[in-house]
Parts: sequence; C-alpha cells; structure tokens
Amino acid sequence: IATMSKKFNPGDKVFAKVRGYPPWPARVVGLADATVNKMKYHVSFYGTGETAVCKVEDLFSYLENKEKYGKPLKRKGFNEALAEVEQILGGAIAEKPTPATT
Repeated sequence: IATMSKKFNPGDKVFAKVRGYPPWPARVVGLADATVNKMKYHVSFYGTGETAVCKVEDLFSYLENKEKYGKPLKRKGFNEALAEVEQILGGAIAEKPTPATT
C-alpha cells in the first residue's frame, strides 16, 4: 500500500520523534528542507521550548495520534508538554511566540 506523503503547515500540532526520546508534543515552525523524499521541518517542543529539525516521517499529527502517543509518562517535562498543548488546543492559553530559526 502506497502511503501519501505527509505535509505539515506552520502551527500544526504534532508528535515529533527524536532519537532517545518518546514521540513528544511539538508545533511545526516551518519547512527546513523541501527536497522531495527528504522533507524536514523545524519544530518547537512543548514543555521544554527546545527546537529541532525532524524528518517528515518522524512527525505524526497530534490529534490523529493522541490516543497512541498521548499517555502520561514519567519522562521529565512530558506531562507538562501534553498539558500545554491541550490548553492551547482548548483555547485556555495562548501559543507562545516561536524563537527565530536560523
């Protein structure tokens, strides 16, 4: 079965997978590399405020994967990240400005 290539837009809520960490709630900041088959996005992680560049195959829609990846973990900062993204989605708090990427 051929999978459609995923595309994300700035502001999209995702789970981003970085080696050594569980899929983490994050926000897409923008496209880092638009090369076909090598698309990468700048993301900003909730809870930590850190940023990274992730391959498109390491990003998963937040709402579609909430049941799969959104379970509380003992990992420091993870539950806070889940709470932050849920409050933003619910309109309880405003999105923080994203730090400029170089």
